[in-house]
Amino acid sequence: SAATSQITSASAVITADGTSTTTVTVQLVDANGNNLTGGGDSVTLATDNGALSGVVDNGDGTYTALLTAPTSTGTATISGTVNGAPANDTASVSFVPGAATTANSQISAAAGSITADGTSTTTVTVHLVDANGNNLTSGGDTVTLATDSGTLSAVTDNGDGTYSAVLTASTTAGTATISGSVNGSPVTDTASLNYVAGAVSAGSSQIISAAPAITADGVSTTTITVQLTDANGNNITSGGDTVTLTTDNGTLSAVTDNGDGSYSATL
Repeated sequence: SAATSQITSASAVITADGTSTTTVTVQLVDANGNNLTGGGDSVTLATDNGALSGVVDNGDGTYTALLTAPTSTGTATISGTVNGAPANDTASVSFVPGAATTANSQISAAAGSITADGTSTTTVTVHLVDANGNNLTSGGDTVTLATDSGTLSAVTDNGDGTYSAVLTASTTAGTATISGSVNGSPVTDTASLNYVAGAVSAGSSQIISAAPAITADGVSTTTITVQLTDANGNNITSGGDTVTLTTDNGTLSAVTDNGDGSYSATL
């Protein structure tokens, strides 16, 4: 009876790697719930995910086929027919990620840039990915992170295939490259972010003359430049601040914003 026959999978979960398999079995049952013990019926099976082999009549009331996983995670529902009538029962199989690979796993920083002040932070995350590009969804791997600038906290296993650490900025403007390893092997991917200058500090900004001496002839000139810096001595790299210059001897032109953190006038 198609209404009472049962479809089962030997495994409820297999790896989404294109090669893992599980056996799907149809147990024919009569209208009174008795298992059939002989073969000869016409049984078909179909799946909406993965691939099924042909159905084998085992001659004992059971019929089997081999389900091969796809390379993408997901769920398969296996349905069937008995002597042309759709079976009421179905079976489900979940396709899960395989082992993490260093070639596909990814390292990313939440921010592309943070202030080079020794206190600003951003979260660095490792997403573990299997050989077929499937994100892992559980923890348990050993992940380490390292940076060539700034400092990193210990790595936290988030239990969902991601691992994170907090990066604290250096006080020097520049670039940090974050690398990592999974289960002792280096991850191919790296993450980069910039440490940028903070707010302008009048106390650390500098005023420079292009020439230390010029002729007292009323026409000779030199360029006076103000280089804005933050509290940690990092050069500001953009314009927009209001800068004034004064002199107790000679005359100064108006100040020009050079758009790169420097401002100049002619003395």
